[in-house]
This record gives sequence, C-alpha cells and structure tokens, in this order.
Amino acid sequence: ELSLPGLVGTSIESKLEALVRSLNFDIKAADNAIVLFDEIDKQATNEGAGMGENVYNTLLGFLQGKKYTLFKNDRAVKPMEFDTKNMTIISTGSFAKFANKNKDDGYHRTNIGFTANKAHEEVVDVEDVQYPTIDGSFLKKAGMPDELVGRVNLIAQLDPMNRNIMRDIILESEESALNKAKAIFKKSNVELNVTDDYIEAVIDKAIKMKTGARSLKFIISESVKNAEYEMLMNQLGID
Repeated sequence: ELSLPGLVGTSIESKLEALVRSLNFDIKAADNAIVLFDEIDKQATNEGAGMGENVYNTLLGFLQGKKYTLFKNDRAVKPMEFDTKNMTIISTGSFAKFANKNKDDGYHRTNIGFTANKAHEEVVDVEDVQYPTIDGSFLKKAGMPDELVGRVNLIAQLDPMNRNIMRDIILESEESALNKAKAIFKKSNVELNVTDDYIEAVIDKAIKMKTGARSLKFIISESVKNAEYEMLMNQLGID
C-alpha cells in the first residue's frame, strides 16, 4: 500500500498515525513497535530506476531512523513527533522473478512452483524456488539500491515449500482452512474427519496448480462445500 506523496496508496505518515491511534496515542509504545514491509521485492527493478527506486528512497530515512511530524492536518489531534530509530523493521519478499530471470548469473536453479513427471503420471516433489545463499549482492542484483541493502542488518532465508511443509500448514497452522472448517462443523455438533488420502490429494492438487500454499484454502473450501450445504439442509429440515 505504501506509495509516494500525490499517488494512490498510503504514505509513511498515514501508517504511523494509524499505529499511534491503535495504541491510544501512546507514542513511546509506538516508537518501539515492530514494522513489517511485505513484498519488498515488488518495488525492485532490474534497471535500478523508476517508481520502485523512488519508493525505496522514501524508505531509507525510515530505516535509518527519522523523525516524522504526525497529525499535522488533523484538527482534533495535537501534532506530535515520531522517531523511527527504535523500531524493529522486518522486510519480506520472494524475489522469485529475479531468481529465475537470468540462468547464467548464478541465481537460477529451477522454475517456480512444482512440476509433474508426465512419463510416470505422478507428482514430483520439487521445491518452489531453490536459491543459492541470499546475501547483499543478490539483493542488489534484484534491483534494491546499495543504500537500502547497506541498512539490512540480517538476512534470514526460509526453506523452500515442499509436501511436508504443506502438510504442516493443513494440519497445524492457526490459519488452516481445514481446521477452520472443522470449527464451523463443530458449532453444529458435527465432527468433520478427513483421511490421510484426502490430505495427500489436497497437496497433489496444490502442487499441480503451481501456486504453493496459496491454493490450499481454495482447494479445501471447495472440497467441503457440499458437506456444508448438506449440514445446513439437515438443520433446516429440508431433504
């Protein structure tokens, strides 16, 4: 949502004002907040110029610690100074299109998503994206300005997506679509049970869709839709 002044989107000041409001205007608590910039890679450009670079430049002051004047245009709130130097800032991104764009630059190993072994007609367990160790030089190749990369204190590289991780998401995650469906059925005193074959079938379909874990919610929701309808009809006494 972050954008430059005058463009569609949200400014840093607006986000900070929303944070302060959520904490009942406790500016000291807000000063020590944890901030997440998701999909930071979406701003990058291989040319190192353009709108992405301008947004990155807007972030530089925020990352190194900058004072902002909040509520300047809000007559109901007294303007206040906000300093970002004590905030914990986390940025996330897949950088997938950069990792797979140039095969000869040392940053390409396989295509995004999962592939199917057509000869044997079985799903092959290939990870999402297999990167080399991601470091500052990789981030620069991905289009992030040197000044921004220099302010990154720690780079944590997550494991690629695979069947075991998908299974954990389905069975253990708080956001699991399956567990949420079970909770809905339980409210109507109905127990929803699934087999191991069901779990494997969901994973297989997600792999074929080549969107990683994003497709799990859709697949599970579609698979229980008829059972939810039948449950509703029974509650209403309709055959």
